[in-house]
Amino acid sequence: MSVELADRPLWSRSQVDMLKECSRKLALHMKATRDASVDPVYGQAAALKKLKNRHLWTGSFIHEAVGELLKTLRQGNALPSTEGLIENLKDKMRVQYKASREGQGAEGRLREHEYEMKIAPEVWRGHWDTVEKSLRWFTQSNWLKRLSGLGPECWKVVDELLEFDVNGIKAYVKIDCAIETEGKFFLIDWKTSNSITEAEPSLLVAALYAHEVWGAEPEQINACAVSMLTGQTFHATVNEDALINTHLKIEEESTLLEETKRNFPSDPFSLPFPNSSLTCQRCNFQKLCHGLR
Repeated sequence: MSVELADRPLWSRSQVDMLKECSRKLALHMKATRDASVDPVYGQAAALKKLKNRHLWTGSFIHEAVGELLKTLRQGNALPSTEGLIENLKDKMRVQYKASREGQGAEGRLREHEYEMKIAPEVWRGHWDTVEKSLRWFTQSNWLKRLSGLGPECWKVVDELLEFDVNGIKAYVKIDCAIETEGKFFLIDWKTSNSITEAEPSLLVAALYAHEVWGAEPEQINACAVSMLTGQTFHATVNEDALINTHLKIEEESTLLEETKRNFPSDPFSLPFPNSSLTCQRCNFQKLCHGLR
């Protein structure tokens, strides 16, 4: 057996997505987690799995900045100026970019640098523009004004990865912001793209968490995705049927994950490649799978 299964079944959106994309990728991810200290190949895999592409890198900066602003609000402290916030982030991004380009830094490398991809300077500037535009929008938005008026008793979660039980399954959910006020639970997913309708499955998992852990009834839950580029808002349809279907889907996908892990060979490189070469081109483990280790 290549993988020791947990005491109880697990479910996470990231692992489900990896399995759908490539079973070899999931197997390598798990071996890197378990065997990095005893096998140099999986030590390399552990470093590679930390790579972020420039899109995820940009999004993580925005989410972290918004999370810090909301935590500051929750603690009742004054917010930094928008200009100060943006200059501070610009400096951090410059430092991380330089460290990644030079193969250094505790934050890990960018995939574009690891694989020596030719990215034009204006493309990198465009990613900074996304960060600046998103944060300027958020700091001037009605969302921030409304959240600023809340008392400490209203705040449930800010930028947290949470776990909860779904019929014996340890399920994980990431919630950007959750508040309870006037008998309603508001769950917010900040998006750094224009594609916000695709957030519904994740919003429904968050709604299921609110139902199972906080005791919120479906009619009390307002789960929405907000684009920080356009200000558009998408509201997920939260009702009893949607929560039941989400519950069943977690059970089904968890079973598939556990069965797949149980049948993994000891050597993940013996697993088949995905059908599309584009999948490999996007994968952090590309150099390992294609004989460059």
